[in-house]
Amino acid sequence: MSVLGQFRDLDRPDDFVWLRGFSDMDSRRHSLASFYDGPLWAAHRDEANATMERFDDVLLLHPVGEDTGFALAAVKRPFASRQAEIGTVFALYTFPLVPERADDFPAYFSHVILPVLVEAGAPAGARLETEQSKNTFPRLPVRDKERVFVWIGRFDSRAEHHRSPGASTRPPAGRTP
Repeated sequence: MSVLGQFRDLDRPDDFVWLRGFSDMDSRRHSLASFYDGPLWAAHRDEANATMERFDDVLLLHPVGEDTGFALAAVKRPFASRQAEIGTVFALYTFPLVPERADDFPAYFSHVILPVLVEAGAPAGARLETEQSKNTFPRLPVRDKERVFVWIGRFDSRAEHHRSPGASTRPPAGRTP
């Protein structure tokens, strides 16, 4: 299991988002069982759970196509004491999809919406979509009744983010398929 990122929500300071990565659904099951049945979680679960009002807003996602996930080779996580010094901002958009047309949206995003974002200075970013496999670790509930497409753009500073279309609370206008 890899922790891909931990993010504060700038609009909702009591919320956070974190992304964990697994090589496949079977390794997800094994990794989560090892963690949640292990001594570290047993020692700290009550304290950790006391900090959370909700823990069930979970999506299973996978990258859309080649080179549309996270490039983590050069990324170094800062120590907690240096978090305030890091100016990186990630814009995350979740597009709820109509199930009958969900398979068409990644291509639409890549050909119609993404060029507008890139032309305006946003990065190509990570593109993810709902994983349709069965939840292999049912003790951790997931939102499995919906299909979504997620775009995550990385900006080197808040100023760069504010200059881009990613600064808007809404994605660029366009007709979705």
